[in-house]
Amino acid sequence: MQNYRELRCQYCGRLLAKGSGSVQIKCMRCKNINTFN
Repeated sequence: MQNYRELRCQYCGRLLAKGSGSVQIKCMRCKNINTFN
């Protein structure tokens, strides 16, 4: 079983995804690019 975590925007706090791994997501609200490892 994998541990999933909430990936939230570092600037506005909006929930972007739930999961694990490394990913880059652009926030729909504030348009900033967030990088998660």
